[in-house]
Amino acid sequence: MTPIAIGLVVASAFAHAGWNTIARRRPPGPSSMFVPIIDEAIAVAPLRAAGILIAVKAA
Repeated sequence: MTPIAIGLVVASAFAHAGWNTIARRRPPGPSSMFVPIIDEAIAVAPLRAAGILIAVKAA
């Protein structure tokens, strides 16, 4: 595996562990479902934008 791939795996493991810690402390309810969806959309938006830019340049 390349160092970049290993770094991504380690970073995602820490992000997942951190999110599990936060989720356990939050009381169950609608915000337990809504907040993670919004967080994911914000976190993934730059990657989606980069993918769109790369696709436009390739076309």
